[in-house]
Amino acid sequence: MLRAAKARREAENESIARYSLNRGRIFHLEFKPLDAFPYYAEAYGLRPSDPDYVLPYAGLLLSKGDHRRGEPVYAGAIPPVQGRSGKAIARHLREPAVTPATKLSQLLRGVCH
Repeated sequence: MLRAAKARREAENESIARYSLNRGRIFHLEFKPLDAFPYYAEAYGLRPSDPDYVLPYAGLLLSKGDHRRGEPVYAGAIPPVQGRSGKAIARHLREPAVTPATKLSQLLRGVCH
């Protein structure tokens, strides 16, 4: 019974994290990064070890100039990304590259490839 409850909670957290990430991406694509930030932060809070959620959050922190928080978040994402296939990493590279922080994130991802 406890396992079932944990499984339900995990599925719910995944659903909320995916929703938040998608909402953040919509704002990001509309060139509204400040509106995207709370959604990326929520997704990261629910999935801090998944690069799908870590990289957008870290990139936005860096683009805001918050290097004190952004760089450690990126550094924490590098080991999980190293284990991914080239196809999975290429998916991350399709983010809009409009800021120097996003270009830095692409460079870091390329190093992990």
